[in-house]
Amino acid sequence: MNILVISHNVFSRTSAMGKTLSSYFERFPTDSIAQFYIHSEVPVRDDVCVRYFRFTDTDALKARLPWKEYGTVFDRADIQNGRRFSRTDSGLKARLYQRGRRRTAMIYFLRNLIWKSAFWKTEKYQKWVSDFRPDIVFFASGDYAFMYEIARYTADLANCPLVVSCMDDYYLKKGEQNWLSNLARASFMRDVCRTMKRADLLVCMCDEMSRAYAHMFHVEAHTLYTGVKAAADKSDGCGTQISYVGNIGALRLGALEEIGRALADLHAEHAPAQLDVYSQEGDAAILERLKRARGIAFHGPVSADGVREVMKRSMLMVHVESMQDPEVNPARFSVSTKIAETLMNGPCLLAYGRGGLASVDYLQKHHAAYVITSKEKLKEGLQEIITHPELRSRILYNARELAQKNHTEQSVSACVSAYLEQAKENFIHERGGKA
Repeated sequence: MNILVISHNVFSRTSAMGKTLSSYFERFPTDSIAQFYIHSEVPVRDDVCVRYFRFTDTDALKARLPWKEYGTVFDRADIQNGRRFSRTDSGLKARLYQRGRRRTAMIYFLRNLIWKSAFWKTEKYQKWVSDFRPDIVFFASGDYAFMYEIARYTADLANCPLVVSCMDDYYLKKGEQNWLSNLARASFMRDVCRTMKRADLLVCMCDEMSRAYAHMFHVEAHTLYTGVKAAADKSDGCGTQISYVGNIGALRLGALEEIGRALADLHAEHAPAQLDVYSQEGDAAILERLKRARGIAFHGPVSADGVREVMKRSMLMVHVESMQDPEVNPARFSVSTKIAETLMNGPCLLAYGRGGLASVDYLQKHHAAYVITSKEKLKEGLQEIITHPELRSRILYNARELAQKNHTEQSVSACVSAYLEQAKENFIHERGGKA
């Protein structure tokens, strides 16, 4: 079975999306996977995929005329396995990318307009798809309308089933209310609904999302967790630091600052004086706040091997979510890749975030983390989990049990295979497609 993956990010060992997608497909034969992606990244994994097509925002800006074809094809010889990070943008491009992450209504409008008017449906892309002959298009969805058109077009071009992977709540969340944001959202949801009508199956990050989207779009939906490789040298939780590894963004920044201040207030012989933060965050305003924050030591990005070393040095790994209303939180249904990695290989997990978010509720339900759901209980909770190693040990035992149940490479790969076969059956039954 040939699977064409369409996503923003390339397969990788560092970015959240890149790692999650890799966990889905790294047990498949490499010659049965191809990927179309749009970020300014280079392929770094030939153990997952050896056929790539990249069409970036820069390509979309340049592709105003149909007689010059943009987009880059990468084959096995072009994959940079030794590279630590897949991203290649720097300077002005990196600053523009960070500005785009703010996701205002104007940015949505402008980026979608650029892509809608770009000539990306080229003979070069058509030939690349035709040469691969996909049996399934697997679309890692997001919050930009143009990606949904690419997924539909590609599935129609290949005359094959379309599976839509949903990793955040882009469809039910409530955002800012003004005429431009309302216009942008209406346009986005038109593309979403057209794509969901074409979809043969949805895979979602948690049971709550699966139920909500199956009801909303009238499409069969299943839960697909992130798979993680079990390390030979798992953390025993006997480290001395408290660490956060991962994306930050404006929504998580405040929670990290609150933990830093609480640790600084609690500092004594038994408690670390700071929260050690490791992230590829590039937003200058966020970085400046981190550097000034009391009780936070910011260390910049860390490689996949470096993450394991951080875990071994830590008594606690931290997961944070915003305390804002879950109804407007884009992470409402998401379960971070870092959660699966910590459950499998890390020390005890400390989760700080409001109840009603899938990640917080998931950990609380299975007693697989020490969960703090309010600012008022933060300092007291930190003191309890830091000063009771036997409590951390009990939680760590539960975490390993949950990891073995839901997050092994074998279980996730088996689920992916079963869901893709189901999508093919749905396609044949509903659309009379190829067997």
